[in-house]
Amino acid sequence: MGDFNSCTKEDSANRTVYNPKGLVKLEELGYIDMWKYNSNEDSDRYTWYYCRGTGFRIDCAFVSPKISTTLMEVSTN
Repeated sequence: MGDFNSCTKEDSANRTVYNPKGLVKLEELGYIDMWKYNSNEDSDRYTWYYCRGTGFRIDCAFVSPKISTTLMEVSTN
């Protein structure tokens, strides 16, 4: 979990990528992005905004599949 300061196209308002290799690797290894796992249409989409208002989700929490099944709720706001 942490301040990855990275984003994929899916996590960027303008479809920009920034250092996505680590995020992609975590997903390839089977780790689960808890925001994607728990988000809905009312969830805050971005965790950081560029001065021009473009949003990015650069802060993520990844967990193992086993841990994800034990979590009751994760805040996406």
